[in-house]
Amino acid sequence: MKRTFGFICAALIAALIFVLPTGALADQTTGSCGENLTYVWDSDSKTITISGEGAMTDWSANGSPFYAYAIRNNCTSIVVEEGVTTIGSYAFYNLQKVTSLTLPSTLTEIHEAAFLNLRVLTECDIPAGVTVIGKKAFNNCYVLNDVVLPQGLTAIGEGAFSECRAFTSITIPPLITELPTNCFAQNWNVTSFIIPEGVVTAGQYVLTGSQITEINIPASMTDMLFDSFRNNSSMANYNVDEANPAYCDVDGVLYNKDKTLLLSVPYPREGSLTVDPACLEIGPSAVDGCVNVTEIVLPDGLTTIGSAAFSSTGITSIVIPESVTYLGGGLFGFCENLITAEIYANVEDLGGSTFAGCPAIQNVILGPNVRGFGYACFRDCSSLVSVTVPEGLTVIDDGCFNNCGNLSDFTIPSTVTYIGSDAFNGCSSLAGLEIPAGVTYLGMSAFAHTPITEAVIPEGITQIPGMLFQFCDQLVTVTVLGDLTASEASQVIGSNAFGRCTALEAIHFHCPVLDPNRVAKNAFNGVNTKNFEIHYLNIFPEWDWERPFDTNNASYNYVADIVASYVVGERVELRPRTQEDSKRDMRFVFRQVNVEGSTVHSRVFMIVNTMTGKQLEIPCRRTFYTDPNGEYELFTLVVTDITPGNFGTALEVYAGIEVTANTGHEGFLYTMEPLVCAVNDLLGEE
Repeated sequence: MKRTFGFICAALIAALIFVLPTGALADQTTGSCGENLTYVWDSDSKTITISGEGAMTDWSANGSPFYAYAIRNNCTSIVVEEGVTTIGSYAFYNLQKVTSLTLPSTLTEIHEAAFLNLRVLTECDIPAGVTVIGKKAFNNCYVLNDVVLPQGLTAIGEGAFSECRAFTSITIPPLITELPTNCFAQNWNVTSFIIPEGVVTAGQYVLTGSQITEINIPASMTDMLFDSFRNNSSMANYNVDEANPAYCDVDGVLYNKDKTLLLSVPYPREGSLTVDPACLEIGPSAVDGCVNVTEIVLPDGLTTIGSAAFSSTGITSIVIPESVTYLGGGLFGFCENLITAEIYANVEDLGGSTFAGCPAIQNVILGPNVRGFGYACFRDCSSLVSVTVPEGLTVIDDGCFNNCGNLSDFTIPSTVTYIGSDAFNGCSSLAGLEIPAGVTYLGMSAFAHTPITEAVIPEGITQIPGMLFQFCDQLVTVTVLGDLTASEASQVIGSNAFGRCTALEAIHFHCPVLDPNRVAKNAFNGVNTKNFEIHYLNIFPEWDWERPFDTNNASYNYVADIVASYVVGERVELRPRTQEDSKRDMRFVFRQVNVEGSTVHSRVFMIVNTMTGKQLEIPCRRTFYTDPNGEYELFTLVVTDITPGNFGTALEVYAGIEVTANTGHEGFLYTMEPLVCAVNDLLGEE
């Protein structure tokens, strides 16, 4: 009986063990998180508990055991028990559902990004014994209410409390000597920020995006940046302790102690800003963003103006004195009300984007010492009409006048050697632009979208960049003086260099015939091939199906200019129609040399069918090209509607002129030899 009872008890115990929920054993996950620390993750309570004594392990981003998806996506509570001394780097990173955090009184340090991205955490009592809060420790804790920083805190890391948008007030503890970069950046609702005596250094953007109306700088703060407290739109005044040996304020504006350097003007400043007479330098971005400052009066002794110093202000005009020897880039960028500017500064170059994005500016006067325009110097100055440029300018940099649609009064000085990419792109009113002979560099799209009608590319250019004249739909003739064959580049005419130049009639090369493989296939994309001719001076190549540039099955006309006496036959050309039209036209090109003292009374073509002997005489009343120096003219005869059925027909075409001259050559003169075209040779079988 005893044995039976014992057996039954054992069986009942086994049954009880068997029927326990299997999940009960899986609800908790444990592990080590420091030399003497362990953690327990309880999935039922959604809580992480840290226990033991000493420091927690430091991890890299995503390396903590709590970053596991099952924990990260479910945890709502963190409890760190007494005995723990540090919170490790990235320990609880990105636990975005945590609403409750308990920290022990034994805690002394919170390391980098320990609580980064706890976006719904609302409360946190930082223990009094904490002395170090690391970089980004509470970064992006969006709804975390004001925290009291411990009085014993000695160090705050960069970005430690940035994007803590629910903060309303911040008081820096007395043992802090440095406020690092971004430590309280983008704390939108802060209205009170108290810096105690003892703080020495302030990094970049310590407090930004807040609602503070003034900032008090203690006497101890001797190392700060111009933008330590910028980007606070309501902050109207800097108040500097009179005992501060490094800085002072003048009517709320921040200067160095002796007022030789203007550091920062608060955003709400309105009306006229008169820079202190003692000032020698205006720092970078000093007045940037002061949209209600409508006038800036500069002292005569000023020597330096930093980059973007006056950008995005409300000024309507500006005069830079001769005493200035340095101008930073972006100086007037996005000054939407700026209309006129006079720059007499003794500087060689205007910096990049000096006037970029100034849509109202109309006139700019420059002093005699300016030699170069920086990158995008006048980009998007849509109202700019004229720029007074001294002779001696050498550089027009990339994007300099890009999209200056009203610029009509501008002559590129003869001293310019460099014209960068997009330099005049979109200058839709600049029709008479000429490229100086000394230019040795042209950038891509330099003259795209301009209304120029003719262009001469100087000898120093041995490579035509892509899109140079793209969408210049009024461009008629181009002369290329440089020897493109001398370039070491594999491609000497770039993609769309003359793309969509729909009015282009002729391009004249002063170099040997180019290898088609060195010309981009779409270099002449959109050019009307029926009206377009390619000329090579002083070369008379034999007729060949392999014409220059004919890599896209586009038959550009190919004319060789030969100087001869009176009338000479130059060549016969096959001119295709559209792909749907099987017919072809032939053009016969003749040259009439104009000899001084002679008068041409008439011109005539004579066509002879060599198969039938029939002749046809046609008067010529106009030329299609006149040499700029008046030395010769070209005139043509076009035979149309030639079909493949005309096999076996050969034509001889003569041209003549009736002249009166003092040279002994009078009367009616035909060419010595006709231009002969065998139709079947040109067309072949189709």
